[in-house]
Amino acid sequence: MSTSHSVNRLPRGITPFVTVRFFGFLADQGSTFVIPLAVYSVTASTTLSGIAFTIQWLPRIVLSPFFGTFVDRFPSLPQLVSSDLVRTIVLLVVLIEPEAWTLIASCGVLAIANGYSSIVTEQVVGTAVNEDKFAQAQSQQQMAFQTAMVAGPALGSWALGLLSLRGALLFFALTSILALLATPLVLSAVGHPQVTGGEAGPWERLRDGGRTLFQGRQLPLLMAITILVNLTGGMALATLPPIVVGQLGGGAASAGTVAGTAAAVSLTSAALCSWGTRATDIGRMVAVAGVILAVAAVTMSIASSLILFAIGYSLWAGGLVVFTIWMRTRRLELINPQKVGTTLGFFVAVILVATPLSGLLLTLLGDKVGAQSLLQWTALVSAALVVPLLVQWKRVHRSQVPNR
Repeated sequence: MSTSHSVNRLPRGITPFVTVRFFGFLADQGSTFVIPLAVYSVTASTTLSGIAFTIQWLPRIVLSPFFGTFVDRFPSLPQLVSSDLVRTIVLLVVLIEPEAWTLIASCGVLAIANGYSSIVTEQVVGTAVNEDKFAQAQSQQQMAFQTAMVAGPALGSWALGLLSLRGALLFFALTSILALLATPLVLSAVGHPQVTGGEAGPWERLRDGGRTLFQGRQLPLLMAITILVNLTGGMALATLPPIVVGQLGGGAASAGTVAGTAAAVSLTSAALCSWGTRATDIGRMVAVAGVILAVAAVTMSIASSLILFAIGYSLWAGGLVVFTIWMRTRRLELINPQKVGTTLGFFVAVILVATPLSGLLLTLLGDKVGAQSLLQWTALVSAALVVPLLVQWKRVHRSQVPNR
């Protein structure tokens, strides 16, 4: 009995490491929520808010492939500490000088630091466990991330209300300092091998990462499936305010309640997935999640009441967590351990494009066809494309041995 229990257990250092990195995630999610809100509060300009949003996304998308070339080249500890240090310094600078230009500039710098630390964290977790524990480790990491997604905006709202903007920035700077100081204490216990890109230069590793991503059929298929799922998810996120407030008659508080409920459901889903992967394969769980995502997309598209839309949006959030864990598990199975960083950088950059693309579609077509109709068409087109890709994925995945 005890032997079976120990077989199912992750390496002893993983849980403390993920717990400490949660505070980095929390500072990331909290500052990502507080600073764009502060931009509008300080400037009262929708245009500047849009610029801040763009600056939050573009650097992360453009630079993610470059992140990977460094992740594989240097030890993980200085990379994580440097990311936490940059985040802390930026938050403290904005705290001292909370002007429009510092707030907007901080969006870009924080996006770079947060995106970099996320890739390093996944590389550590991915190289520290055996292949049969990938799903369990990714579930634990995703649970930490989902908790931060719930707690970050909630604590940000509380801090803004009770402590002002400077108080909120100080709170998340202290959270970042906690991650900075605690990471060296727990990383040594993880025992992950230090993978390096050898003597190859950054540009050569960059090309190698791109080639690895498009080598074979499995990774490109997985990436295409993820983009389509993220396109619908991004559209659901982008259309949330106009649907809830504009079409269903709710207020800003109602939109916040829907988003908060969905975040709580996604956290519950991550916890259940973490427990479930100990007993069954993540592939079986994602099959159920696929049905839930389909039901959720239809429900959101045709919802005629706030309650019905909230149910669909929450179901989507829960199913998306399971899909994300499955996707991260499969991509780690397919990537050579020596190329985790460079390949992950390209993979992340490509799938992140779906979110700003959803915003662009909403900007161009939202007023013409309506937010809910646009969500409906996005879900239909994505479903029509993703089903044959999934069939092809299953066929290829069964016939090929992972490139490890």
